[in-house]
Amino acid sequence: MCGRYTLTDPSRLAAAFPEYRFPAVAPRFNIAPTQSVLGLRNGIDAAEFMHWGLRGNINARAESVTVKPTFRDAARERRALLFADGYYEWQSRGDGKQPYFIHRADGAPFAFAALWERAPELTCAMVTTEATAELSSIHHRMPVILDDAARRAWLAPGAMAADEALEILAHGSNALLAHPVSLAVNRVGNDDAALVRAVRPPEQGELFG
Repeated sequence: MCGRYTLTDPSRLAAAFPEYRFPAVAPRFNIAPTQSVLGLRNGIDAAEFMHWGLRGNINARAESVTVKPTFRDAARERRALLFADGYYEWQSRGDGKQPYFIHRADGAPFAFAALWERAPELTCAMVTTEATAELSSIHHRMPVILDDAARRAWLAPGAMAADEALEILAHGSNALLAHPVSLAVNRVGNDDAALVRAVRPPEQGELFG
């Protein structure tokens, strides 16, 4: 599951994704479900805001997205991207849950695979998959992050066969780093740069530096 993410430097989106158009947006350090999120629908080249929550779901599992009734029509016809430069995940510990910030080494933005519906507003769900070996000690799931080729294929207009969709989702771009962050991220109302700074939890060694 992915329930929080960031877009800390929206000014980098145009350089990272020059083929798309972006509205002016403020930096965000704690994007949460039910909020408006910046996305791009297939067949359209202009990013827009969507409500994060598709039929009550914030995430859709890649392994079943083409067969589960809630998502299969969207996987065939209504695919999307969500733009981010990091996300949070929580590691279960004996003394509670420790949040981690997961990001690229250079801090560059990337695109999550997503689905969209209009009901009647634009809504979306993020597609998730099994975590990589490097991240599985934090959580067993992670968002599908699409590389350039997969991103373009995912955004193709019109219908997509189930096997093609699954093939795209199986080849995400997952070269990521992680570091522990403050428990302040647990509160949705907190939204500032301090949330992504590395901390050392009590009696917790470094995972990825």
